[in-house]
Amino acid sequence: MRTPIPLSPWTALTIKQPWAWLICCGPKDVENRTWSYLPEFRHEFLIHASKSLDQKALELFRAHEPKLRKRFGMPALPKTFDLGGFVGVARLSGSFGKDAKLESPWAEPVACRMFLADRRPIPFVPFKGSLSFWPVPVVAMDALRQAGASLPERPCAA
Repeated sequence: MRTPIPLSPWTALTIKQPWAWLICCGPKDVENRTWSYLPEFRHEFLIHASKSLDQKALELFRAHEPKLRKRFGMPALPKTFDLGGFVGVARLSGSFGKDAKLESPWAEPVACRMFLADRRPIPFVPFKGSLSFWPVPVVAMDALRQAGASLPERPCAA
């Protein structure tokens, strides 16, 4: 019989780079998914960078970086991206279907669009991710705090 892994009250969402960086450090305030459901919670969650890079998106961003920096006032894209670990925190402040009108230029016409507020980077901590929102083990939260991430015991609500 396997011993259950103790879980924290935190959840995480794995996102490919450069999208995760654009959420934590840049102007991206909407995460788009093709999910058939809309998340109902309204609290903070951890942003986990996937092990893989969206190379096509990165090439597009690099080609248009001067325009993007001017339009959004965003910092320069990093030369390399952290992959396969926690990179930030955001608060899910709303979920919208494809028919809802959103002002964000990052909103795409997909089934699930999540509006993200209070986005910020945290020190990178390598950790295996998962699909959809997933529960964060206590050991991962301990590693984040040891790395200097200032995170409360429970995620902050809206």
